[in-house]
Amino acid sequence: MCWRRHRGASRAMRQRRETVEHPFGTMKARMGATHFLTKTLSKVAAEMALSVLAYNLTRGHEYLRDQAANRCLKHTPCLGCQG
Repeated sequence: MCWRRHRGASRAMRQRRETVEHPFGTMKARMGATHFLTKTLSKVAAEMALSVLAYNLTRGHEYLRDQAANRCLKHTPCLGCQG
């Protein structure tokens, strides 16, 4: 029983790791850095907060752009379309 529970937890942890690692990998790639540029915990927290904010703004912009493109493809009026 203990082995089965452990195996199930292993699958859950793998799923969680795969879900969580993508945004951090994307943020690291966009920053072009492998480490934080600041030294104290409060400054590192601020640097991380700015990175997360930039990531979320980029994702939000991509979502809105895709929604506008979908409206244009369906021929419903939107700000960027002529008809």
